[in-house]
Amino acid sequence: VKKTWKEKLSPKNIINVFIDTVAGIFLPLMGVMMGASLLKAVAIMCSTFGWLSPENTTYTILYAIGDGFFYFMPIFLAFTAAKKFDAERFVSVAIAAAMVYPDLTALYSSGTETQFLGIPVVLISYTSSVLPIIVAVYAQSKLEKVLKKVFPKIIRSIFVPVLTLLIIVPVSLIVIGPVTDLIGSGIGNGLGWLVDTVPAVAGFALGVLWPILIIFGFHWGLVPVVMNNIMVYGGDMLLPCTVATNFAMAGAALGIWLKTKKTSVKSAALPAAISALVGGVTEPAIYGLNLKYKRPFFIACLCTGVGGIFVGMSGVMFPSVMTTCILTLPALIGLGGASVAIASAIGFFGTAVLTYLFGFNDSMVKEEE
Repeated sequence: VKKTWKEKLSPKNIINVFIDTVAGIFLPLMGVMMGASLLKAVAIMCSTFGWLSPENTTYTILYAIGDGFFYFMPIFLAFTAAKKFDAERFVSVAIAAAMVYPDLTALYSSGTETQFLGIPVVLISYTSSVLPIIVAVYAQSKLEKVLKKVFPKIIRSIFVPVLTLLIIVPVSLIVIGPVTDLIGSGIGNGLGWLVDTVPAVAGFALGVLWPILIIFGFHWGLVPVVMNNIMVYGGDMLLPCTVATNFAMAGAALGIWLKTKKTSVKSAALPAAISALVGGVTEPAIYGLNLKYKRPFFIACLCTGVGGIFVGMSGVMFPSVMTTCILTLPALIGLGGASVAIASAIGFFGTAVLTYLFGFNDSMVKEEE
């Protein structure tokens, strides 16, 4: 049934389309994402307990096995996004490969002034990014439809990929990347002002919004603000307010695992909970479970926000960017005191209990064919 413009633009439809799109892009990656995240957690555990030194080459290889997927995530996302948007998959992968090409990454790291045909290019870091490649593949899908109408089939397989790459990659570097980065930076600067003015409100807002920012990849927009805070003030007050996020996502996955009687859901929920709790990698929990069933995700956001109130009002500052998981929790508590412990407990136990009681039931699970 075709929907009217009014129906298409309704908040409910927009939310449903968004969740369907995100799930369609990320769900095919759940298997490798879980495997990589658990291996990354093992590497972190080995380093935390002193079993392997970070300088040890065995640790380097083990960490690379776990982190390689996340570092090159745009390439994987390009493939699944192409399927979702009906674009040529390997052209999408080529676009993503260009965005994370080592020489471009080196230009970004060195701060070298970059141009394309005389047009200034504001480079950002595309490794581990989410939104730029998804938007780029969406633009690719629209461009390909136009080009396929222009060129006859006999030469389409040559000219369409060439023109698509030649147009989309520069547009992504010149427009899409900087615009998405600007949006993220704007959010980060606004939240920084909020922390200084009304810390309790800021703590709640950061806690609630942080998981949502992760979905869009906008959380990277906070990194420059965080690093500037550390350099200027000797510590950052933004990320501490989000300390409950990973614990909340783990708690939501645990709540689902405890509640469900379906083997397929249990087999996904427990590794996702362990991944978030032990390794601080929340993607399997967010995209594979919590966002998919909606209510667990919203409960996790709420509990993270409540935890953020305690941290925000305590004025906690972290002197560096730290991974948030059960292994690093003693260090986090050492820096932030009781408020960090309280926020983490609310995130994990509060979300697990609320998800079990109100956030999930097996009727939400669509039977797989």
